[in-house]
Amino acid sequence: MIHALQKLGKPFWMLQADTIWRDNFFNSLDTNQFQGIDILLDQQGYDGTANIRKRTMNGANFYVPVKSSSQSLVESWLSWQKSVYITDPDLVKMFCLRGDYLCEYLPYSLVAGWEWIYGDQSNPPVMIQMDGETGGNKEKVLEKYNFWFLDKNDRCKPDKVSRGVIQMSEGTVPRVMTQSKNREQFWLKLGELLNQIPVFGHYSSIYGGFTSLYLQFF
Repeated sequence: MIHALQKLGKPFWMLQADTIWRDNFFNSLDTNQFQGIDILLDQQGYDGTANIRKRTMNGANFYVPVKSSSQSLVESWLSWQKSVYITDPDLVKMFCLRGDYLCEYLPYSLVAGWEWIYGDQSNPPVMIQMDGETGGNKEKVLEKYNFWFLDKNDRCKPDKVSRGVIQMSEGTVPRVMTQSKNREQFWLKLGELLNQIPVFGHYSSIYGGFTSLYLQFF
């Protein structure tokens, strides 16, 4: 689909379904301020994340403009994934950190990862990416955060939406701990340490290391 949209000359946003919006994301951003880029990406973590992980694609939300270099990026992306099992963020991260394409990143004030919840919950973003769950039962986990907004008949409940927005604005989102979250926090921290090792860390940060390889096992 990404390839087809590029061929049709259509710029587009890819936004993951399991994001929680505090406000209308599209009213908070003007893509014209990012002229000249090949791709606009979200970042791993949040303001309090270690610098070594900042300006690295989180993988959930991105914007692709209409440019010949953007089309080249998409072509390379497609070519790799036709022959190699590699996740989108690992591949685009490699392109960006090697300097193959001009990549820019959304500020944390607009989009942050689920780790924001486990920080001090200051400076709430417009949107939180609620991944980090690999054990199933995501609906049940979102309910614990008060971020599940449907009733038993799959109808949206405005009062639940309002409660979720207020929690984000006031920094009172429950810090739910699950086995998946504990495991992911461990691997992310291990990846941070490995990426700080001289020489090895440089290549680990570009080509994956444990911070991306762990995805192959879950």
